[in-house]
Amino acid sequence: MAIIDNLSALMPEHNYTKADVAKLSGIPYATIDGLFKKGDENTNLSTKKIIGIYGIHT
Repeated sequence: MAIIDNLSALMPEHNYTKADVAKLSGIPYATIDGLFKKGDENTNLSTKKIIGIYGIHT
């Protein structure tokens, strides 16, 4: 499952917005927003590692 799929499933469960995910993860909002707009095929490794810390895996 892709990062976007996981985020899309988890965000409504916790009432998180993209801004909330950005604040909680320390990943810039623009990066989170870009994942949703452009997909996560070209996501760099450090972003994947940071997101992985929060239990969201590809």
